This record gives sequence, structure tokens and C-alpha cells, in this order.
Amino acid sequence: MHQLCLRYCLFYLGFYLKEGSCVETVKDCVKFSDHERKICTDCDQGFSLYNNICVQNSILGCKNEVDHVCKECYRPFNLNNGHCDIQHCKSYNDYKCVACQCGYFLTDKGVCKTMDTGCVRYQRGQCTDCLPNFRLKGNQCEIEGCLDLKSLKCNRCSSEYELIDGACIMKNCQTWKDGSC
Repeated sequence: MHQLCLRYCLFYLGFYLKEGSCVETVKDCVKFSDHERKICTDCDQGFSLYNNICVQNSILGCKNEVDHVCKECYRPFNLNNGHCDIQHCKSYNDYKCVACQCGYFLTDKGVCKTMDTGCVRYQRGQCTDCLPNFRLKGNQCEIEGCLDLKSLKCNRCSSEYELIDGACIMKNCQTWKDGSC
């Protein structure tokens, strides 16, 4: 009987092992204010504390839900009119953003940040690939020689370059880098 109880304590929520015995506690609670584990102060993710019971939330990302209105969200979610969202997130999976809206990239902290001008791919929060006509310099994309960039096209180039279809092409040169042919 002791083995069965031990397995029950270890594999099912709502019980814990105390001095070789299974003792009932608040199911889905992760933090207690007493040593007997009877007074819950914080529930597992996806549950809200209501009258010392952890109740499953109906709102994704909500930490404290009352009558289907969220009062507090887990990070990186933000409270927005009783719901939780991650700004500019397109789709969610298990309490985190997995894809951002167009023009944004997903950081390792699970938030969506605005893409830098000309950048199309990020790795570990750093730009790694640029749009055509742009070149990666450090971790930023730029049109080399461009003096006036608007809407991802150059309108005016420095004197060593020629403006062709929104790009600056070094005069009398097939390939160049950092202002040198």
C-alpha cells in the first residue's frame, strides 16, 4: 500500500510526500504560505488562485483570471482590456510567441521587436541577412554610399557611387566593399 501511495504522490498533483505518508494539498499550487501546504499563494501556469483553489484559466497567458477577465498576465504577455497578448505576435504555443507579424522578429525572450531597415533574417537577436541591394555591415544592413534612404530605396548616393534602381553602384567597379573596389 505504501508503494502505491508513494507513486500516487509522485505522479499526481494535489498530494505530497510527508514523513513517508501521502498528504493532500492544493492541486496545481506551486507556492504555499505555510509548512503544511494548505494555504496556496501562487498557482501553476494556466491556473488562477480563487478561494485557495487553483482554477484553470480560459485566457492564454493569464496569471490571475476572475470571471473570464484577466487581472494579471505572465511575462512576456501584457494585460490588454482583460486579455493577455504579446504585442505584434502572430501565433502562440504553450504560453509563448512562436511567430511575429510581418516586419517583426522574435527575440530569445519571446517578444516581437521591429526588424531593422533592410534586414530579413535574425539569429540570436542579430541581423544575419539583408535585402537585395543592402549589405551587412556589423549587424546592420545598409546600402553602401547611400546619402538619402526612403522606403528601402536610395534616392541619392555619394559622389563615388551611381544611383541605379534605388541602389548605389560604385562607379567603374564590378565588386566593392567598404568604399573600395
